[in-house]
Amino acid sequence: MTGKGFKGRQMAWFFTGVGMIPVDRDGGRGGVAALMTGRRVLEEGKVFGIYPEGTRSPDGRLYRGLPGSPGSRS
Repeated sequence: MTGKGFKGRQMAWFFTGVGMIPVDRDGGRGGVAALMTGRRVLEEGKVFGIYPEGTRSPDGRLYRGLPGSPGSRS
């Protein structure tokens, strides 16, 4: 939700409208906060879904999941 320009504003508008819970991918605390928010949503009897991939690899291959930013593969 930090995209720039017209496209970034459109995406932020859409995701906010559908009730997306943003996740700070720079550290573990952001992920935990998002999951706690998701728990609260479930306790309220609402639906909560997780889209775990986030980004795609440049070559289309599936790599082992790593903590931190998606570009931190070595």
